[in-house]
Amino acid sequence: MTILELIQKTAVFFEKKGIDEPRLQIELLLAHALGIKRLQLYLQFERELTDKELDPLREMVRRRSEREPLQYILHTTEFFGLEFKTDRRALIPRRETEHLIETALGFFPDKSVSLNAIDLGTGTGILAITLAIHLPNSRWVAADTSPETLSLARENAQRHGVTPRIRWTEGSWWDGVAASERFDLIVSNPPYIKTADIQNLLPELLQHEPLQALEAGIDGLDAYRAILEKARNHANPGARLAMEIGFDQAPSLRELLARHGWKLEACVKDLQGHDRVVGASLA
Repeated sequence: MTILELIQKTAVFFEKKGIDEPRLQIELLLAHALGIKRLQLYLQFERELTDKELDPLREMVRRRSEREPLQYILHTTEFFGLEFKTDRRALIPRRETEHLIETALGFFPDKSVSLNAIDLGTGTGILAITLAIHLPNSRWVAADTSPETLSLARENAQRHGVTPRIRWTEGSWWDGVAASERFDLIVSNPPYIKTADIQNLLPELLQHEPLQALEAGIDGLDAYRAILEKARNHANPGARLAMEIGFDQAPSLRELLARHGWKLEACVKDLQGHDRVVGASLA
């Protein structure tokens, strides 16, 4: 079987399984299996594949057909131009979360500023790590409830050379943070899906990704309440806060922020036109 024949045949198979962008998916899997760039496939369409090359690919195709996320199969994903390790220990980074990075960076035009910052619910570590890279004089606390998740975040921090500037703490939101600690920047991409909506998620999410990183109570606001309840107590004068939100949660977040002494500075929309990130400062 040639490369082109395999791509065409598997794309049809994936489409029948309800997988989005079926041709792109098999091209990425095949390039990974062959150890080449995806675009190099186009220069080798007539190349015959050997059984040795096909054997590992068959297993990857099976896993993807069962709706296991591509990022877990490849063990990597790109975020804000950086490569991050991904596996079942944490939620897969999403492109819309890049708006959170942009919002946080927008608070500090001088990227050499020295600041203390915290990432609540760090997951793969993408927020703390990416922002530590772009704000080279920042020091971070990264918190998560799961020791397994924190181990993945540590691996990503080591990959990107920012380990010395990140302290990891295990606990729910502020539980692992000393009462005396204060921060200039607070960021979080917390769970925000309503309990009743969990069963409507795509199989990739529902069957494979950690639900504790998604579900946030009856109205989807439990995590925001927990974060904002103590955020002001841990904020330095002039502190900024940036959080990702659900597409319909902006009005509720406006009220919560105001109630807890924060002034809304920005409400950023994603590429689909949905409210996706709120940025705030101390009122």
